[in-house]
Amino acid sequence: MNLDVINKYLLIINIAGCILYLINWLLYRFTAKAQIDSVITLVCILGGSIGVLIPLLILNRNIDKNHEDTIMSSIFLYCLIPIQIIIYIIFRNGVFETPLNIY
Repeated sequence: MNLDVINKYLLIINIAGCILYLINWLLYRFTAKAQIDSVITLVCILGGSIGVLIPLLILNRNIDKNHEDTIMSSIFLYCLIPIQIIIYIIFRNGVFETPLNIY
């Protein structure tokens, strides 16, 4: 796989995750029921978890324990980040490009 394509994809999906989290934060702040948590979860699964983590750490320093969906999405994000970092390191080192020589 071409690493440039993967890096461009991760850059775009992380910027999208950051923007979506900022929109979601504004929706939580100014409206009662207009949240886009499912879209943010999908972006996290697709590789944008670092882009969601950065504004989460900046804006949500005090997590409100009354909103279970906010806590669960944060826990999901923290569990997903190490998995995505390991997968990126595997692709970067070219583990899938070299064939196994088993004799």
